[in-house]
Amino acid sequence: MMLPINAKASQKTVDVLNYLYAISGSKTLTGIHNWLEDPSGYVNEINKLYGDYPGVAGYEMGPISGQTAAQVTSQRQNVTNAAKKYVQSGGIVTVMWHQNYPLTTYTWSNVQRSTTDAEFNHVCTPGTAEYNWLISEYDKVAVFLKQLRDANVPVLWRPYHEMNGGWFWWGKKQNFKLLWDIMYDRFTNFHGLNNLLWVWNANAPKSSDINPYLTHFVGTSKCDILGTDLYMYGSEPFKQEYYDGLVAISGGKPVAIAEIGQLFPSSTFAKQPKWAWFMEWANYLYDYNTSAQRYALYSTSLERMLSRSKINIPTTPIPDTQAPTMPLNLAASSKTMTSVTLTWMASTDNIGVTGYEVYVNNTNLAGTTTTTSFTVTGLTANTAYRFLVKAKDAAGNNSAFTPPLTVTTDAIYTGFVRGINFGGASVTMDEQAWLAGDNVLFTYSSNTKTYVNSPAITPVPAVDSVSSVMLNSKIYASESSFTVAQALSNGNYQVYVWSLESSQTNPSAFDLVLEGSQVTTAPIGILALNSWAKYGPYGVTVKAGVLNMEVRRVIGDPSLAGMAIYTAAV
Repeated sequence: MMLPINAKASQKTVDVLNYLYAISGSKTLTGIHNWLEDPSGYVNEINKLYGDYPGVAGYEMGPISGQTAAQVTSQRQNVTNAAKKYVQSGGIVTVMWHQNYPLTTYTWSNVQRSTTDAEFNHVCTPGTAEYNWLISEYDKVAVFLKQLRDANVPVLWRPYHEMNGGWFWWGKKQNFKLLWDIMYDRFTNFHGLNNLLWVWNANAPKSSDINPYLTHFVGTSKCDILGTDLYMYGSEPFKQEYYDGLVAISGGKPVAIAEIGQLFPSSTFAKQPKWAWFMEWANYLYDYNTSAQRYALYSTSLERMLSRSKINIPTTPIPDTQAPTMPLNLAASSKTMTSVTLTWMASTDNIGVTGYEVYVNNTNLAGTTTTTSFTVTGLTANTAYRFLVKAKDAAGNNSAFTPPLTVTTDAIYTGFVRGINFGGASVTMDEQAWLAGDNVLFTYSSNTKTYVNSPAITPVPAVDSVSSVMLNSKIYASESSFTVAQALSNGNYQVYVWSLESSQTNPSAFDLVLEGSQVTTAPIGILALNSWAKYGPYGVTVKAGVLNMEVRRVIGDPSLAGMAIYTAAV
């Protein structure tokens, strides 16, 4: 069976996800949205028209009419009660949230507040008043989602939709993924909401002011289902590209029309067969559709369409006889004299990929991993190696090998001047002796601090024990830039720096400035938790006997673990 991104998802939640996989390509669930103030209004309309309820009932958690706190609690409880009843009667429910901007009132204008990237990043920064408000609102909604969890009600959870458009405060933000991660962590790891299937839901990129799907996609590892919103008017076509683009990034996961206005003709399914469900937007049922348009998708006589009474969610897993797809885009993200770090795109599988095997020179197993990167160590300098990767699943099915990738390890470095382990003791890196951070002629700005991870974390990708020591110590500044001045003879140099991200809630990004010139073309340090990177080389000319370096903050607490200086490019 296919597993949700939450490894602790309840069995019934897993069953619903697998049902969506099973119907994809042949059947489509009907659906309609219901107002927060009237959570059964439009499902009752469908039943009145066609003698059965839609397969999917859509619900709202976002108050937008100036409600008081007491009114919000009452309305959300009504939604929760309606959702329980709907699933107990055989249906499936999806829930969304038009959330107002932090520290504002429950009004539509505050959902659509014009917000800058700087303001958005402030909301996502722990410790700010906006962040604290955000968490408190999550906790309020979690009260009702827990009731659904405890009643064994799976929820197609659809937060922060249409993020690739600019009409909501979370829309078109560079760090949208961070907001998604904050909510996922709070709901899943803190509140234990193991009844949620996470639906990433963009808007159809129907005009130039709407970003492509991929711009704000959180990735297949962070969502269970992909949705798009299709609002077409009059003679606007339901372009094939809206479907194709979503399927292309889905990695085989279910896709849905999470909101629709004017209903498309049933003939659309001939070229767009994978829509698992569609959800008509409440009043649009009548305002933008004729009786013929409604009948074409909602009539219970239609074999393709699944109303509530037609839903049959099996609980017996299907034996896994299907091999994972071949990993794609095998590449070397970094290398040294003795190691190569490989990366690739995730494979997909009808049940689930359990890991990857990495081979060197065809038949030598270098190791296994459950992630999409792996560092092969113990190699020889200035030597060509041939790498292959294949995926595997729990049933023992193996994918095809990737096309081979040949990588030559670095030659033994020449022109080494100095290596510094900023926050820790002396180490040997790349066969060169590095100095401890307090044993070199450094001048730090007054706000620079030293920190050593204790207990030490395991860097991702994996490194040798010496490199791990270096990466687990750092110099940093709390939410500000900092400078380092290194006594150095005049001349031309090449500089490398190392960084590791050790904070889930306060990730860092920064630019590097050498001798007054910014040498990074885009912020660096934007890493997943426990991930590390080596940046460079950056060229610099020292003219006054001192190498001046500024670590210029973009977000978070910028930090550096190590630095190496050479007299020539390496």
